[in-house]
Amino acid sequence: MNEEKIPQEAEDQEDNNDDSDEATLDRPMTIIEHLEELRRRLIICIVVLAVSAMVAYPLHGYILRLLMVPAGKINLNVLEVTEAFKVNILLSLFTGVVISFPVLAYQILKFVLPALKRRERRLLVPLVILFFVLFLGGVVFSYFNLLPVAIGWLL
Repeated sequence: MNEEKIPQEAEDQEDNNDDSDEATLDRPMTIIEHLEELRRRLIICIVVLAVSAMVAYPLHGYILRLLMVPAGKINLNVLEVTEAFKVNILLSLFTGVVISFPVLAYQILKFVLPALKRRERRLLVPLVILFFVLFLGGVVFSYFNLLPVAIGWLL
């Protein structure tokens, strides 16, 4: 029974003997330090999202035409005075989310990474690559398969 615990303890000691960068990741933090770190990461995410949306806003006409390609030659009707402006703002925000997704995912990863063990960190790189590929695949799938069906159903 003690023989089973010794290898586990040896693995735990190996995990604690990481290089200096990983050793700083394992430093215990107070709840206030965690909240400050979360606040800092959220501010970065909000700023990146806002900048991405502002970059996308001048391109809203091009993006709307690109999204309307599957619909063919149809005219959009405006039912409210502010509806065209709302569509442009929402289109810019959603485009900003797509543009800033890698940065948002990176910030989430950097917040969660210190809580992970060394073995879990090694699994993270292939998972992040897989998630990114699946995200792009979902965007492409939605554009070519879901958008035409949705436009046909909604019109």
